[in-house]
Amino acid sequence: MLQFKVLIAEDEPPVARYIRTLVEEAGGYTVVGLCEDGEEALEQIRAVNPDVLISDIKMNGMTGLELIQQARTEYPQLLSVIISGYKMFEYAQEAIKLNTVDYLLKPINRDEFFRLMERIRETLMQDYRIKRRRHLEFLFLNGVEEEEAVLEISVYFPYPFVRIMMLHRNGNGADLLEDAGRQIKKLGDKAVCAVPYKNAVVLLEGMEDCRAKETNLEKIQTVFSASGRQEGTVTQVIAREIAASGDMIAVIKQMYHFMKRKISLKRNQKFQYPEEVKEISRKENPDQELMEKLTGSFYFKDRKRFEQGFDRLFQCWENEDRPVYEIKNACYLIIGKWNQIANMNLDVAGMNEQIDESIKISRNFEELKKNIWAGFKEVFLYQEESKADTQKRSEEIYRQITSWLCHNLKANPSLQEVGAMFGVSQPYISKLFRTYSGESFKEYVLKKKISTASSLMEENPSAFIKDIAEQVGFDQLYFSTVFHRMKGEYPSQYRERLREEKSGFSK
Repeated sequence: MLQFKVLIAEDEPPVARYIRTLVEEAGGYTVVGLCEDGEEALEQIRAVNPDVLISDIKMNGMTGLELIQQARTEYPQLLSVIISGYKMFEYAQEAIKLNTVDYLLKPINRDEFFRLMERIRETLMQDYRIKRRRHLEFLFLNGVEEEEAVLEISVYFPYPFVRIMMLHRNGNGADLLEDAGRQIKKLGDKAVCAVPYKNAVVLLEGMEDCRAKETNLEKIQTVFSASGRQEGTVTQVIAREIAASGDMIAVIKQMYHFMKRKISLKRNQKFQYPEEVKEISRKENPDQELMEKLTGSFYFKDRKRFEQGFDRLFQCWENEDRPVYEIKNACYLIIGKWNQIANMNLDVAGMNEQIDESIKISRNFEELKKNIWAGFKEVFLYQEESKADTQKRSEEIYRQITSWLCHNLKANPSLQEVGAMFGVSQPYISKLFRTYSGESFKEYVLKKKISTASSLMEENPSAFIKDIAEQVGFDQLYFSTVFHRMKGEYPSQYRERLREEKSGFSK
């Protein structure tokens, strides 16, 4: 069980021992030290890096308030609690300024203390989950040396064995991580965590024993199997065997390679990995003739004939429930043949990226056909107008979209809504933002929101974080997560630094 570290600074040994007993009874904590003065406590903080500091307000030498102030300077994430026999407003006011979690009076009320430790545990767990997810995501995507990876994984995943499941949802993948998190929370299982991996979500269930028959992942799998197609079809892959935690990176890569070839736009699916070998009979290249006719109509610049051929090709794919992976490769092949036939020096890499984006945002065959066709139509427009006119039109649309976004940050429009508003396709918008801002539409919006929020805090350092988050269209928790990812500090830390800078400047 995950244990958070608590350091107690109290100059009366009987009181210190009583506080230690209460902390241990609260559950989920381990006391890493009892200190009788502030100087000793500060040395211990530097040595053991506790999660929580519980300090008396009056001690010999350095006071509890001075200790907290110095500790917060060096360890901003340290949560602190003041316990005092002084019921004085000045002390409480100073404690509030130092962002202490609470100010408790002696004699300590057991029930009040337990409620406080429960609140602190929830705060620490929330921060732990965020750090665990980011840490594991980095390891999965970037990789490190094998021995180092095992060591790194053990820090945030302290289980010898793991059961692995992978989820993918068509068209609505951005919410999949949040949906998985909600299911984990319902189960109340701290051993299960959800981590983004490329365009999928990996669910990890830590286990002490590799012989378990059924795990909580099966319960989560049942929920997603019953999800409606209107949200986007879901593909699930669950490992047949429980793996050693040190092997999880290799297993995840193998499972993703397997899963991406199975994704369907027509139905929810679930697989076990590795899959039992089955004989599959399929006609070789059943759509080859349709693709040849399609490329021929492009050669003759016959847009109407091309669109008819495109419709027939997609109908063939839908009838067969062709996996998305194969559709993507077929579209890559069409683009490559166009470039050879017409000798147009097309941006093949850019068009392939548009195909990838179309697949990412499409929930079904109808949406995918519409989104891919919007990109193909752009090629015909390119044939019909000069390069300068094309660039001018693109720049103007980009300017209009970014101007609207800057004035409507609270609205949180989806890519689909923006496309409908400006009469362009979602892949086209994605291409515009990659071309002119060097980042995705989502990253551009998030950076603009965080930049605006920072400016609002600079203008008014006393503003509540919740109010700032609402002004830029965030809930407070997600706002804190994104702010920390982009700024390297949480909004409360940023605001406190602004206050200190302002106070220092005024002096």
